[in-house]
Amino acid sequence: MMKDRMTCVAVLLLFSIASMAGLAAGEGASAPQPAHVHHWTYTARGDTITAQCEGDCPVTDGLVLRIFAPADLTYDGRQKPIAINGDANSEAFGGDWSLTYTDGENNRLEGVPVDAGTYTGSLELPSGAKASVSYDVAKAPLTRPEMFPEPLNAVYDGTAHALVVAPDWLPEGCVGIQYGLNGDWSDAIPTATEAGTYEIEVRYLGDGNHSDYAPDAPLIAAIEPSPAGIILATMTARGTDALNVTWTRARYVDGYDVYLKKCADKGRYQLVATVEGQDSAEATVTGLSPYTNYKGGVVAWVMRDGSKQYVLDKSPVVHVITGGICKGRVNPASLKLNHANVTLRIGRRVRLNGTVKGVLKGRLLKHVARLRFVSSDPSVASVDKKGNVEALKGGTCVIYALTNNGIWQSVNVTVDPSPENIWFDHAKKYVDVGAQLNLGARLRLWPGKSETALTWTSSNDGIATVTDNGVVKGIKKGKATISVIATNGKRAAIRIKVK
Repeated sequence: MMKDRMTCVAVLLLFSIASMAGLAAGEGASAPQPAHVHHWTYTARGDTITAQCEGDCPVTDGLVLRIFAPADLTYDGRQKPIAINGDANSEAFGGDWSLTYTDGENNRLEGVPVDAGTYTGSLELPSGAKASVSYDVAKAPLTRPEMFPEPLNAVYDGTAHALVVAPDWLPEGCVGIQYGLNGDWSDAIPTATEAGTYEIEVRYLGDGNHSDYAPDAPLIAAIEPSPAGIILATMTARGTDALNVTWTRARYVDGYDVYLKKCADKGRYQLVATVEGQDSAEATVTGLSPYTNYKGGVVAWVMRDGSKQYVLDKSPVVHVITGGICKGRVNPASLKLNHANVTLRIGRRVRLNGTVKGVLKGRLLKHVARLRFVSSDPSVASVDKKGNVEALKGGTCVIYALTNNGIWQSVNVTVDPSPENIWFDHAKKYVDVGAQLNLGARLRLWPGKSETALTWTSSNDGIATVTDNGVVKGIKKGKATISVIATNGKRAAIRIKVK
């Protein structure tokens, strides 16, 4: 048995030696392979960088890196960074790249864009390969305002009125409001003077991150015409216990009130009739005491802010007798004036008078003037209680004469503002070369309050010139005639010697 064991060991030893000899000779085994070393190169075009490795590189997927504009391109107060495709191979591109942003003027930003605007986002690898993408962040719309400007209504009075009142609150992102009137836009509240209806456009101005907002419809504001006219009341007896009241119509009013009381009463006037509508001008008052002296008048009103407001001057108080007679006194029947139409120069006067008809002498009411006078425009021509009319400035007006019960006649008055004569008041007749002489200060008009435009001329501008205000300047030695003419042709002239 021992012999068999030794034989087996010898065989195994020989096999082992033979195997080692075969390995040494390279039989039955592969040569070891060297490890792959990446040599990356990059190609950049627009928003894409492509990686390529030399040799037999095992990395074949994700060799394209692409950047994209943000998905949400409307301002919302958050950053708007560029995006990068998620399947880019990290072994090919690594993670050591830089992101930069510039604005529309190519100014580099400190961080990621937030505000509305135009931007360019760039990704750059350490190798210098660079991809870029441009994008616009749009302005966000303004929140619809909770408060809007309110239109204003006014009444014409010759002064400028604001047409809207601005809101107390502006929406977030709004920097102000502009108003458009007649095609012109302004930050200021629009105003107007003349009566009429006005359409005002409105736009809320957004800041750099919000767009403007404009309501769908314009605001409508109005300046109402001012009530105008002169009210003259006339009262006539109707039977024994009633009066018929008529009056001249005013413009731009909503109605009239009629007031009345007995002449002997010391109390307040009583409202006896209300008539609505500017064109209505008549009322009948019944239930009065017969054959009694009454006095009263009419006043116009408008409705403003839900309440009645009296406007214009009330009519002159008129006196009338119910039944037409009281203690021998009667109502006038008609009136005839001694003038029809009158033309006066400024400062001139004329006296109006008239004849009351329908009554005998001494039968008019004693406590009332036989005639009273009213001017439709006292700034043009005034009239006193005796009927003296004085012309005050150029224009036209109407003078009314009234009996005690309001029967009236009118005279049209035209005031001519032009002068009847013009002349120079002791003006010196010489001026030195280069010196000035103010002839305008020496010109006199008659009447003294005359209104006229003046035209000045020189017969020889080479000797003396004259300005539109009548200032003469000496140019060189000689003589020249300075003339001035008014709009109505009245003229004055003076010979000037230049020394």
